Amino acid sequence: MKVLFAFILIIILGFVTQLFLPWWVVAIVCFLIGLTFVEKTKYALFTGFFAVFTLWGITALLTSYQNDFVLINRMSELLPVHNAWLIMLLTAVMGGLIGMLSTLSGYYLQTINNKPKRKFK
Repeated sequence: MKVLFAFILIIILGFVTQLFLPWWVVAIVCFLIGLTFVEKTKYALFTGFFAVFTLWGITALLTSYQNDFVLINRMSELLPVHNAWLIMLLTAVMGGLIGMLSTLSGYYLQTINNKPKRKFK
């Protein structure tokens, strides 16, 4: 249940903070969520990646839809990709990687003081 809460919180806080601050503020949001809510490494990986992937993918789609895909088509002419949908997918994947690494960093900082249990044989 905490994973779903962290997923929704990353999307909401990431969206609100990116309205007023630069794009990289989503990394700080993911770091703080990973520091406070994430309980396992695999949850940090999947929550951070899919939350920011969803956020940036929907944002890229809505922004491109609002200007009739003019900007994304011009960007596809500049880049060697030449496909507007693939550029939006690459944008979402790059955001997902940023979110995944930030959430994982926050989780690792949370667990830095947890000492492993010794097993005696």
